[in-house]
Amino acid sequence: MSYSDALSLCECCSASFSHSPLLEKADELCRNMLDSIHSNQLSQYRRLPQLHEIIQHAPAELDRYDLVLESLDAKLEELFAARSTLSRLLDLAKGVVHGPAMQLPNEIVAMVFGHCLVDKEWDLEPITPETWEREAKAEVARVMGGGLRSLSQVCQQWREVALGTAALWSTINLDLRCWSLPMETSGAYLLHEVMMDKLGLALQHTRYNLLTVNVHGVGQCRLEALATVAAHSHRWHSATITVDTSMLTTLAPIAGNLHFLQNVTIQGLSEAEDAMMETMEYFSAAPLLRRVGFCGPAEAVARVPLEQLEFLSHSGVTGEDLLHIFSQMQRVPTGCALHMELNFEGIAEELELDGLEFFPVISPIAELKLYSEEHDGPETEAVLDAMFSSLKLPQLQRLGIFGTPSDEESLKPLLWPHRSGLTLLEGAGRNLRLLDIPDVRLSQRELLDVLAVVPALEHLLISDQLPEHHLITDTLLEALSLTVSSFTPALIPNLSTLILRSLQGFTVPALLELLTVRTAAASDDFECRLAWFPQRRFSSMSLDCIVNLRESFGERGGPGLLWSCGEFDREGC
Repeated sequence: MSYSDALSLCECCSASFSHSPLLEKADELCRNMLDSIHSNQLSQYRRLPQLHEIIQHAPAELDRYDLVLESLDAKLEELFAARSTLSRLLDLAKGVVHGPAMQLPNEIVAMVFGHCLVDKEWDLEPITPETWEREAKAEVARVMGGGLRSLSQVCQQWREVALGTAALWSTINLDLRCWSLPMETSGAYLLHEVMMDKLGLALQHTRYNLLTVNVHGVGQCRLEALATVAAHSHRWHSATITVDTSMLTTLAPIAGNLHFLQNVTIQGLSEAEDAMMETMEYFSAAPLLRRVGFCGPAEAVARVPLEQLEFLSHSGVTGEDLLHIFSQMQRVPTGCALHMELNFEGIAEELELDGLEFFPVISPIAELKLYSEEHDGPETEAVLDAMFSSLKLPQLQRLGIFGTPSDEESLKPLLWPHRSGLTLLEGAGRNLRLLDIPDVRLSQRELLDVLAVVPALEHLLISDQLPEHHLITDTLLEALSLTVSSFTPALIPNLSTLILRSLQGFTVPALLELLTVRTAAASDDFECRLAWFPQRRFSSMSLDCIVNLRESFGERGGPGLLWSCGEFDREGC
């Protein structure tokens, strides 16, 4: 290395740095000193004037180098910082000009914003005076747009979309607990006036759009907000009203003004039959009404135009309610879905279970789903037997029966009335496509009898029952496997979705055989979902076998196997 030339530090100003003259012949001196050390001839070098000169002047020269290096370090840091800023600026510029989010049409952005809106979580516990002001201010923020306001502050485009898309503001959620005044103070009245003013502005903002109205309340609430929303009933598209029954009279202005209403859910929080009857009369003239959810005396449901419904749900059904519902089932149109939440204990208290019978009913409904609100045991078989014996549903395509969680460990099963249940399903014949009976206790032989009379079935959900009632065994899985024998007819040959809740009372080879045969014979993908009860987990080896099977079908092309498994989740399964 040559140190004779000056080092150029800046080409613009010709600044340079001259190396130390001590570096001349530095390499040669270093080699000679190393050689003298190895040969033990140091004495002849100790007297050399070059070495003493180095010792005397080198520290000052090192300081000179350090000053230049520090200056260069500062410049390097400045350059690196400037480069980092420029790189970040480039990324942001690309994001603005070429970023996918920035190139989306406003219509797509508005759809994304719609999915970002969080559903209101309702609570029917009264608000205390200590928490009212906080809850009321949160209610004002919701009425003013909540999350939409935050989205509108991101950029100019998002602001234009958020504030300019009236449909995003067309859902009105009112928690009437917040609209009541727990304290007679000037501050409370002022906040209430602000709330009413913001509600008026929200309704004005969506004046050309249909409304989705959700109103919940408990106790004696102030009615101004409910009355204000009712005055816009000519724009209602969907409405959910869950309030004290005495407040329902505030809805009187909606009668005859429900020109666009398609969905309604009404629940009175106290027993007042006359008020519920009058309220349902308000919905008697709703030409587009298709879906009705109701909790109250079933006699009131007869007031709505049942002949045009696609869906009817009734919760809290007691014995008298059943009689009224059965009397109206012939009014509903072909293809309608009927959901009922049955209070089996209440039915057992009202009606004499021994020899219980209902009058015969022929109905064109396509879906019947029964949910248990309360049940204790044997009364479920008597009630279901009476219901199934009276019903003839020739158009039935979907049947579901669901129980009630009794504790953290198990579900109370509903008892299956085999004779009448079989008759009901035989009446549906080749129309039944879906059967969900996860909380029904029946024997394996009874289940096979059921499956034999529903040859068109495509979707099946069944379950073992705790503590040790095994329904899903090798025998059942073998029966569900299509056979190549012409002497044994295939059981539900069109099955495409099988959902199992299991205590692991079967072997993996039997399950693999079922999955293999069904997937190979399917015209489309075959889906199997397995949920195991706690402490009954599948072994990892068993899961690997099924995963390998799924992958092998994927490699072949054509129909595949859709497989999922996990611990039974009472909330999600």
